[in-house]
Amino acid sequence: MARKPYIKANGYETDHLIDGLDDGALLAHMDVPLKYIPRAVEMHKDTDYPPEIEEWLESLQFIFRPSFENLKEEPDLCGTGLILWGPPSSRKTTTAAAVLLTIIRKKIPNTDPTGHNFTWHGAAMGRFVDWQSASELFRSSNSDDDDGETAAEIRKSTIPTGPVAKRGDFLLIDDISRERPTEYNTGELQRIIRRRASEGFPTIITTNHAPDDWEQKHGEVLAGYLHRTFVPVEFDIPGRAL
Repeated sequence: MARKPYIKANGYETDHLIDGLDDGALLAHMDVPLKYIPRAVEMHKDTDYPPEIEEWLESLQFIFRPSFENLKEEPDLCGTGLILWGPPSSRKTTTAAAVLLTIIRKKIPNTDPTGHNFTWHGAAMGRFVDWQSASELFRSSNSDDDDGETAAEIRKSTIPTGPVAKRGDFLLIDDISRERPTEYNTGELQRIIRRRASEGFPTIITTNHAPDDWEQKHGEVLAGYLHRTFVPVEFDIPGRAL
């Protein structure tokens, strides 16, 4: 099926921000940790992604806030995410960050899905969230302390709401393998990805756990949702998808 490219957004806050930052600074703005940025920038320039990721990128018009017309054409793709899985040091996070940069450089407009093609605030923005740190903040913070303010900001970016330049229209949740497998953490992760998918906001997830282990690690409900809503991409130690 032929994929029509998006018409780039133009003249809005996020557009000017994207145009004004080099690749490394743009990744830093999206909260990608410094250690991943140089290699992610190089990977983005090469754009040599695994076939599953390339196909996902080509389908973005049916995945990210699709119009009613596109929903009729590919209804099952709305909000579909990527889940990169494999052992530590297999460059899952680096690849995910490079994919995030590639998406944001496309300057995809965040349009009204009713079909009126009304651009809300210009190009979509991305956000990186370390899941272990975020889940600990969600669980332990109070609304009146610094951690509470940070947790509130992260929550706004995951839904996404809040300032347009800080929104997580495309969200990268890194390493859901390390957090404690509590009922709270599982419920919070499920709430985020279910709501995002239903609104056409895709999520990219990295994990050390193989698909066969998801039910044991995250429970039947979340594991089923991960299998239905995410395209799995396997990575191995050399740093390439299998």
